[in-house]
Amino acid sequence: MRVSETLIVIIILAIFLSVLLSTSSPVTIITHYADTYGVKREIPIAIALAESNLNPEAHNASSSASGIFEFLNGSFQYWCIDKYGITHSMEYKNYPAVQAKCAIRMLADGHIDAWNESSTTWKTLIKET
Repeated sequence: MRVSETLIVIIILAIFLSVLLSTSSPVTIITHYADTYGVKREIPIAIALAESNLNPEAHNASSSASGIFEFLNGSFQYWCIDKYGITHSMEYKNYPAVQAKCAIRMLADGHIDAWNESSTTWKTLIKET
């Protein structure tokens, strides 16, 4: 296979994965990224359950926290846009695949403390699994 053919195959696979993840359930998306980044699946699933009950439309009435991992606007900007470059715009803040990839990258890098406020709940969920 020539380089140009290989590049076309890679692009097609990337598009397929993008479409698959955009239409998948939050658990499927979380599982995919947990496996990709070597994070135990139950941790991000428990955090997302505690934060939003896996609801991509979740929104905290008293803050800017929203999405399956309840990212605050400032946290999303710092981690998901500036640090990891997962997206380029706040427009994608509540996309489950974007939040999952960012949150799991954070977990893989040891930033589990970002979800300290809900830790009593998600730690209990982990113990129940």
